[in-house]
Amino acid sequence: MGRLTLSEKHANRELSILKIVIEDFIRTASPVASLRLKESYGLEISPASIRNTLHQLEEIGYLGHLYTSSGRIPTDSGYRLYVNELMGIPKDASSEISQFMGELASVSCTVEEILQISADSLAKLSSLFGFVIWSPLGDSTLTDLELLKLSSGKLLLILGFEFSSIETIMLDVTTELNESHLDLVRSILRERLLGLKERDLRKTVPDRLRESELSNSEIIRNVMENAHSYFRVNEKTLLCTSSKEQLLENPEFSNSEEMQAIVSALDDEHVITRSVEELGCSNVAIGKENLETALRRCSVVISQFGGDSFMGHLGILGPTRLDYRKVQGLVNSFSRHIPTLIK
Repeated sequence: MGRLTLSEKHANRELSILKIVIEDFIRTASPVASLRLKESYGLEISPASIRNTLHQLEEIGYLGHLYTSSGRIPTDSGYRLYVNELMGIPKDASSEISQFMGELASVSCTVEEILQISADSLAKLSSLFGFVIWSPLGDSTLTDLELLKLSSGKLLLILGFEFSSIETIMLDVTTELNESHLDLVRSILRERLLGLKERDLRKTVPDRLRESELSNSEIIRNVMENAHSYFRVNEKTLLCTSSKEQLLENPEFSNSEEMQAIVSALDDEHVITRSVEELGCSNVAIGKENLETALRRCSVVISQFGGDSFMGHLGILGPTRLDYRKVQGLVNSFSRHIPTLIK
């Protein structure tokens, strides 16, 4: 929706008062009355002019009210104008990022642990709900390989790829295998295959193993013949979410029905992933802009991040009354730093 019509004569005054109302409501969660604007913000216009301005902003759709004699509250259109034109640049989140990076620097983390700590940190710093979605871009590196004897005639080949992806393959063998033979096969496979990319493995495994001293081993022949299917990672999207506890402390979810609705929605991982997909090129969805019905009273703020072999989105979800400047600063800062942590 484009900007609704403001009076040319008083447009600057109307926008200034709209910005004050929105930021006051974000901070207090209480409808904003004309008397409060006059007493708390030192507006140099009469109370009657303030009331007229509030009425004008309500008439064109930027403000609403809960009941006839209450103060005003922002509408989705009001928040949209605020985010697009009035908010200013996102708040600097340097100190929050330093705290986050310090926490991660003290531990050795897997990709999933980094994403989970990120989601938890976003929630903690915003007092809302944080999430991170991460997807590999294929062609992962083989980082580990194991062979386990399960029973007579059964072996388990375990392939570990970067970013914690693990593939398991059941092998049927017709010959009896002793541990020394298995150790030697395992050693040959590791020596010749670890550190290679999926694409290289699928193309070159037969050549790499054909000259080995055990090229006639049933296990090695099996790997050579099935390299094209064995060394293909089933790409898995990871979704890490924070606790809902801090989100539910917001007054918008004090009603038990509202609370249950948002809890049920966020328990469904498809609601989160679809809401991110539906945002397209935008990074903020406000209220009814969310196509997911369960999120129509919420706002979602996201930022994209990526590296050579992965991409993802991180975000914060809260009521439409969230602090957009702070939240955008957080997601933008986290999205710049997460790729430096995932090696």
